[in-house]
Amino acid sequence: TGCRVTSLTLSAEQKRLAEDRIRQAGFQDRIQVLLCDYRSLPVPREQAKYDKIVSIEMLEAVGAEYLETYFRCIDQLLKSDTGVAVFQCITMPESRYEVYSRSDDFIRRYIFPGGHLPTITQLLEAIRAGSSTKTTPPRLIPESVENIGPHYAKTLRLWRQSFMQSFNGRIKPALVREHAEKGTRMGEEDVELFKRKWEYYFSYCEAGFATKTLGDVILTVGREGAVEMMEDVPL
Repeated sequence: TGCRVTSLTLSAEQKRLAEDRIRQAGFQDRIQVLLCDYRSLPVPREQAKYDKIVSIEMLEAVGAEYLETYFRCIDQLLKSDTGVAVFQCITMPESRYEVYSRSDDFIRRYIFPGGHLPTITQLLEAIRAGSSTKTTPPRLIPESVENIGPHYAKTLRLWRQSFMQSFNGRIKPALVREHAEKGTRMGEEDVELFKRKWEYYFSYCEAGFATKTLGDVILTVGREGAVEMMEDVPL
């Protein structure tokens, strides 16, 4: 498509893997991967700002206290006249959030320590606060909120099936080899614990999305002048 892409990660391993795949695909002249916190990304001059920003399951790692900061960074990096940003985020229903925010659960203890699932209302309020000031109105205008949670239940089921089918032949050998390379031994009990933990995680999340205990939304925002979002509207 001719797009040029800048991607951010805090993982050196993920950066290496992404760059290897980018080279294999022949896109190293179009895509760069930065080892960088989103708050440290320099704000370019207007003409060099980003036309589009895409965030995939990043917001869950931001934390409730930094949501406004996150969207302020988005506002500063996005072109001020025609920019569009899309966020995919797992969410917590409004009715469950108060209890959730004051308690612990399996995922935050064993899978994603420090994770936080916001509500849709929190996201919209943070977008408004992060893109406005006391004297200027919000510049990030919500365009749509699409719930894909029911589809994610099937996704988790397929992930679990693939995980279980591949475990003995691919995942277990790679796991043991990786630990050996780091100088640690992974015994059969450790392998079984790893397997059961992730099997439970997939089942846990599948049940959450199937019962709407968890949500998953695609939230699109744009500048007032982002008329390209109307291209598919019959006039």
